[in-house]
Amino acid sequence: MNPERSRFRSATAFQDLLFNMLLGFVFLFMVALLLINPITKKADVPKKAEYLITITWADKSSTDVDLWVRSPSGRIASFASKSAGLLHLERDDLGLKNDQMRTTLGQEITVEINEETTTLRGIEAGEYEVMAHIYAKSKNETGDISIKIIQVNPYGVRYVGSVHYSFKGQALSLVRFSIDADGKWLGFNNQPSNFIPTSRTAGAT
Repeated sequence: MNPERSRFRSATAFQDLLFNMLLGFVFLFMVALLLINPITKKADVPKKAEYLITITWADKSSTDVDLWVRSPSGRIASFASKSAGLLHLERDDLGLKNDQMRTTLGQEITVEINEETTTLRGIEAGEYEVMAHIYAKSKNETGDISIKIIQVNPYGVRYVGSVHYSFKGQALSLVRFSIDADGKWLGFNNQPSNFIPTSRTAGAT
């Protein structure tokens, strides 16, 4: 080949080849990155909570206590309707009946803590009412129900109290509390509430 002619040959085709190979490597790298770190599903996003309303009663107790919370707009969260506007009942504790749980590794464990929590996942200004209902219990069993209200941000325990229960079907007023449009705790009172349907408490013994 004439060296004089080869001097004037264009390197454009070789540069295009290198550029396309580089694009290919970048594409494969991005695909591998997505496979290693999959796009977060909606279900994986941590649930937001402004307030936590929690009741507890004696460990190992067979009593089934239900937490009921009514929002300022009248929406009611309970085992009968776990999601009600911004309120959500996280777990319906049945006493001893659902203490057996299975871990992600398939191991069966016993959780003897009796607890129900309702979260407030946003801000609705006004007064909230909290009640407990004794859905089921053994004949001679009585006890106390403790309630705690926690504000998540800024963190703080805003209320702690307890009431005594004695019979099946009993509806117990626990507390009323108020927040403003910014979620600020305004206080509480113990004026009785009575919003649990009578069909739930009828025939109480």
